[in-house]
Amino acid sequence: MLFNVLLLTACVNEEVNKEAGDKINLETSDQPSQEKLNIKSKQEAEPDTTRSYLVDNPLSLILEQLYEKGVGVISLEKSVNINKEFETAGLKIKLLDAKVHTISPIQKEYQDIIGLNDDKITYFQLRYDLENTTDQTIIFKGLETAIPNNGKPIDIMSKDLYYQQNPTSTEIAPKTSVNRNIIGIAVEKDINSIRLVPSDVMYDDENHSIFSPEEILIEFKKE
Repeated sequence: MLFNVLLLTACVNEEVNKEAGDKINLETSDQPSQEKLNIKSKQEAEPDTTRSYLVDNPLSLILEQLYEKGVGVISLEKSVNINKEFETAGLKIKLLDAKVHTISPIQKEYQDIIGLNDDKITYFQLRYDLENTTDQTIIFKGLETAIPNNGKPIDIMSKDLYYQQNPTSTEIAPKTSVNRNIIGIAVEKDINSIRLVPSDVMYDDENHSIFSPEEILIEFKKE
């Protein structure tokens, strides 16, 4: 009986020490307190790169927050489900959703990655799929320019926070799709709409036919 009591006491002490250690690690590191910030917890294992962590974050409610290791505290400012198709010369651009996030404070590690000296950034994120419905190979270089309602035109190719997530030179084979494309560009926090200019659509045939898609307008509900 004495042995059982000692064993039980040791287990309890071990659990208490573990909880104390976790609390110390949380409060003494540069990770903000989840209790103070009311941050949504995330149980998934750490991904391979910072960029994929940002792309797949689970925020869905306005002003919901999430702490991402190596990045900072991400808040969802605006969101709109689009689920709309735009077709040009047999190429379908299927817009899925658009969001506006703010990262504040940003950890030094991520500041260095994106070349930012400020302690916060607001960015626009768009997810979309592509589909070639034709019998020919199509060349499409993704979304090239963004024009916010409250800012200057942005060259997506050079300012994209996700780098290669927005196709920069894509040959889409006949009757195939290229899914999970995404862009992320810095914008002003009070953005209400943004216009996107896709690249030309070119057929990889002897004529090299070129088609210019129309601009795409995305609007957020005004606060």
